[in-house]
Amino acid sequence: MLIQLENISKRFQEEWIIQDFSFTFSSGKVYGIKGINGSGKSTLLKLLSGSLSPSIGVVHFSLDGKNIDSQNIYKHLTYAAAEDELVEELTIVELLNHFSQFTELSLSAEDFMKDYAFVDHKNKHIASYSSGMKQRLKLGIAICANKSVKLFDEPSSYLDAQNKELFYTKLKSARRSKDLICIASNDEDDFAFCDEVLRL
Repeated sequence: MLIQLENISKRFQEEWIIQDFSFTFSSGKVYGIKGINGSGKSTLLKLLSGSLSPSIGVVHFSLDGKNIDSQNIYKHLTYAAAEDELVEELTIVELLNHFSQFTELSLSAEDFMKDYAFVDHKNKHIASYSSGMKQRLKLGIAICANKSVKLFDEPSSYLDAQNKELFYTKLKSARRSKDLICIASNDEDDFAFCDEVLRL
């Protein structure tokens, strides 16, 4: 997968969040995106996901030399952000079964619960989970999704030291040679795994 950003700028109302930015993100690499709050980290990830379009400039998506329309890029990626909502009326088994209808997961529901320490909570509604547990669940699903682009926005949010280490370990072990991974964060620990770090 290649995602090429050509002289992109993004404006919300009268404020320019990103200006004249060019870069090529390619398969097989892990990129870190760092910057102060409001610098455009989340906006850049949304541009990479195709959920936002630039105000100026062009974003090109291609796989194996074939162009992909921005409206179809969602088929090739997974996105995990701290502010994302889960369907909290479901149990974890129900949620995993729901996700498996739309994307192939590398683990069965039972193995997922073992690997991500949810066995003791499988009969609880997600609404009863702590913020850290919800974040661990979102990250686990994103890691296990069989997608070639994985985008993480502030993945360490709500995680204690033990669960941060779990995230890093699982991401390393699940990483495939064709994957393009981006981590937007203010936590320096998140960048230890990155091949290249961009500053906005």
